[in-house]
Amino acid sequence: MAPLTSVLHMITGLGRGGAEHMLYKLLGAMDRGAVRHHVLSLTDDGIYAEKIRALGVPVESLGMRMGRPNPLHLLRLRRHVRRIDPDLVHGWMYHAILAAQLSAQGRPVVAGIRHSIERLSNEKLTTNLVIRATAGLSASLAALTFNAQISHDQHLKIGFSPRYAQVIPNGFDTDRLTPHPLKGARLRATLGIGPDVFVVLHVARFHPMKDHQGLLAAIARIKSRDILFLLAGTGVDGRNPAFSEIRDDRVHFLGERDDIPDLMAAADCLVSSSWSEAFPNVLGEAMACGIPAIATDVGESAAIVADSGLVVPPKNPEALAKALLQMKDMPQEKRNALGQQARQRVIEHYSLSKVASDYLALYRHVLNRPKRS
Repeated sequence: MAPLTSVLHMITGLGRGGAEHMLYKLLGAMDRGAVRHHVLSLTDDGIYAEKIRALGVPVESLGMRMGRPNPLHLLRLRRHVRRIDPDLVHGWMYHAILAAQLSAQGRPVVAGIRHSIERLSNEKLTTNLVIRATAGLSASLAALTFNAQISHDQHLKIGFSPRYAQVIPNGFDTDRLTPHPLKGARLRATLGIGPDVFVVLHVARFHPMKDHQGLLAAIARIKSRDILFLLAGTGVDGRNPAFSEIRDDRVHFLGERDDIPDLMAAADCLVSSSWSEAFPNVLGEAMACGIPAIATDVGESAAIVADSGLVVPPKNPEALAKALLQMKDMPQEKRNALGQQARQRVIEHYSLSKVASDYLALYRHVLNRPKRS
C-alpha cells in the first residue's frame, strides 16, 4: 500500500464560487486512505469552511485582506506551512498560488487555475500584478493544472511555463446530481408554476462576464407568455439596481439559493449567457440532472454540451432568443432525449470519481519525481 500523502490546500477564500465548490467536492471524493488533507484559507471561512470540516478535514483561516501586501502576512503563512508540514502544497486561484510559491519552503507546489483570460488588461490591477508574478515563477511549479483547454492555451500565451502544464476538467457527482421529476413538480407548485409552463433556469453570480443584460435582451425578444425565466445567483435579486427597470413578469430574480439541484429539477432547460468562461460548473451540474442546456460558445462550453444541447455565439441576444424558442418548441420527447444524452455525457467524460483519481495520480507523480539538483 502506498504511503499516506499529506496535502495542504491553500485557497484565497471559502465563499461561494466555482473553485471553492470544486475543492469541497474533490476532498469528499478522494480516497481518505491515500491522502491526508488540510485547508488554509488566506481570507475568511465562508460557506464552505463548515462543509469541509464536516468531511473531517481541518480548515484554518488567516483573515488576510487581498490587495494589501504585507510582509508580516508572508512570515505568518510560512510559520503555518512549517507547522502543518505537508508533503506538497496545492494552490487554488492566483493569489493563493503565489502565496504557496512564496511559502512552500522547498515543498513541491501544484497550481490550480480555473479562470479564462481573454485580455490581461481586463483584470483588476492587483489581480493583473499577481497573475504576472505567478507567471514569472511558474517554471518552478511541480505541476500546473487548468480546468479547461482554452484556459491552458491562454495562460501559456501570457508567459506561464508549459513544462508541467495539463488539463484536469471539473468533475460532477452523478450519484447526487440526478433527475428528480417529483422534486421538480413540488418546487413548481411551491413557486406557483403550472406544469405546462416552459421554465428556463439561469444560475450565475452578478458579474459583467455572466452577461445578465444580454440574457434580458434576448428575453425581451420573446413574445410567448407560456415561458418563465428563473435567474438565481449572488446579487441577482430585486435589490440590484441593474434590474430595477425590469417589468417583465415572466422573469423572476431569486438571488442566492442553496437548492440549485431542486431548481434544475423544476426547469425544462438551463441557459448560460456568459461572454467569458473557462469550464462552467453549472453546465455539468444541469446536464447531470438530466436537463438540456443552451450555452454561449465560450471556454469549454461547446465541448461540454456537444450535441446534447444548443450553442450560440456570445454577446448575441438575437441568436440566444432563437435558441430559447427552439428549445421551447421542441417536442417533449426530443427534449427528454437530449437531457438523457446530456447526463450520459457527464457520466462518461466528467465524473467526479475520475477527476479525483486524476488528482491523486498527479500528487503521487509529483512526489515520486526526482528532485532537481
